[in-house]
Amino acid sequence: MSDLPQVITTRGSDRYHVSEECPMWLAGRLGSESQGNRLHNVLRMSEAEARADGWTPCPGCVGTGHM
Repeated sequence: MSDLPQVITTRGSDRYHVSEECPMWLAGRLGSESQGNRLHNVLRMSEAEARADGWTPCPGCVGTGHM
């Protein structure tokens, strides 16, 4: 576990991210919006909380050192 101080996610996602600058985060948000879906509020929490609540790490930004 990378033990990040804070991560982000939404209730509509199954992943958590390091920041809103993650390309996979942005693609998901833009894709949902372009399909006319309502965007879920951004949730900020510790990585431990995210894992405990069932979210999994984004393969694009968590643990890669890119964000």
